[in-house]
Amino acid sequence: MPHRSRSSHHVRPHISRAALVNLALVGLVLYILVPAFGGLEQTLHVLQRADAEFIGAAIILITVNFGVAALIYVLLAPRSIRFRPTLCVQLAGGFVNRLLPAGLGNLGLNALYLMRHGHSAGAAGAVVATNNVLGILGNVLLVTTALVFSSVSIPNIQVPQPSLLIVVGMAAVGAVLFLLAQRMKRSAPLIHKALQDAVQNMHLYEQRKLRLLAALVCSMFLTALHAAAIYAVARALAVELHPAQALFAISVGAFVGAAVPTPGGLGGAEAGIVATLVAYGVPYHLALPIALGYRLITFWLPLIPGMIMLHIVEKKYL
Repeated sequence: MPHRSRSSHHVRPHISRAALVNLALVGLVLYILVPAFGGLEQTLHVLQRADAEFIGAAIILITVNFGVAALIYVLLAPRSIRFRPTLCVQLAGGFVNRLLPAGLGNLGLNALYLMRHGHSAGAAGAVVATNNVLGILGNVLLVTTALVFSSVSIPNIQVPQPSLLIVVGMAAVGAVLFLLAQRMKRSAPLIHKALQDAVQNMHLYEQRKLRLLAALVCSMFLTALHAAAIYAVARALAVELHPAQALFAISVGAFVGAAVPTPGGLGGAEAGIVATLVAYGVPYHLALPIALGYRLITFWLPLIPGMIMLHIVEKKYL
C-alpha cells in the first residue's frame, strides 16, 4: 500500500473573522446604497442647472461642520484628546452613519475612540450622551430664538405616507432590537454598571461649566451651519428662503430622519425637508431638488472620504 505523504493531505481554506466582517460590511453597503442611486442620479441631474457658487458655499459650510463637531468632543472629554485625530473620527463617521440609523454608527465610533484614549466606558458614554443632549438643546434654542425674533411661524406640515424603504427598515431594526434584547439579558448587570458609571461621570461637568457652555455654543453653530447650507442650496436653485425657514426645514428633517430607522435617515430626512418647504409655499417641484441637493452634500459627498478615513482611523486611533 503506497505511503501517503503529509503534504498530500487536504488543507481546509481558512477565512479570518476580519475578512468575514469586511465582506459583510461590503454587502451591507451595497444593500443599503445601491437602491438609493436612483435618487442620487436625479439629484445630479437637477443640480446641473444650479448656481455653482452657492453649491460650493454649501459644501464649505458642511465641511466646517466636521471641524466644529470635533471641537465639541475636545471640549467635553474629561481627559485631554487631540483635535486632529478627533477630526479624523468625525470624518470617518461620515461613512459609518450611512450604515446605521439615527447616527448610531457615529455614536459608537466616538465612544470607542474615547475608550482607546484613556476614558472608561462610563466616561465615554457620558461624553457621547452629553454631546447629544447639547445638540438637541442647541437646536431648540435656535428654533425658539427664530420664533421670537422673526416673523416666520411654525409650518403646518402634512405628514407623507411612509415609503417601502422606511417600512422595511423599521422591520429590520425591530428584528435586530429583539435579538439584542435576548442577548442583553445575560449582560444586564454589566449594562447597569456602565449606566451607573456614565451617570457618575456626568458630575464632571459641574467643574467644567465654561467648557460645557462653549460646547453648547458650538452645537448651536452646527445647527446654524446646516441651516445655512440648505439656504445656500435653495439660492442655488433661485428659491428665496428666510433663514428661519431653512432652520425649521433642517430641524424637521433631522427629527424625521432620526425617527425612521433607515441608515443616515435616508428617505425620512428628505421627506421632512420637502414637507416643511412645501408648507412654507415652496412648490414641490422646487422643494424636492432643494432637499435632494442638501442631502447630496450631507449624505453622499462624505461617503468616499469617510470610507477612506475610517480605514486610517482603524489603523492609527482605534
